[in-house]
Amino acid sequence: PIRGLVEKNNWTSSSDMLECHQYVKKILQQMEGLWIRLDALSSSMPPMVAEEMWAHCYEQVLLEVMEGFASVKKCNPAGRGMMKMDLTAIVRGVAKIHPVKQLSQSGADGRSSIRCSQEKIDAYLNAFYFDSP
Repeated sequence: PIRGLVEKNNWTSSSDMLECHQYVKKILQQMEGLWIRLDALSSSMPPMVAEEMWAHCYEQVLLEVMEGFASVKKCNPAGRGMMKMDLTAIVRGVAKIHPVKQLSQSGADGRSSIRCSQEKIDAYLNAFYFDSP
């Protein structure tokens, strides 16, 4: 569902937006509700379980947002700027709800187990939307 919420926005607007899109607010409302439930359950589970679930849900949200950005058919530089603004709003909003603790960053094979991060999405946006020279 997040992908569709992202994709349906106008990413070719020529006007500067001063606030994030509505889908960002929806995501943050859902994440807040999730943390409230996880926090309530945390007394009945090992301490790091809620933190790990929170981190994985956050990562999944970022992955869905990136997939939404990737599925946008038309985007101009102002749209790319709006995407970066929305991403920053999500990252900061989630951190206000509850900070995401860095978990083990390498899998059994020694490679990073982090599939998606703000830095990776920023790199994607820069690579995909910058005009070729």
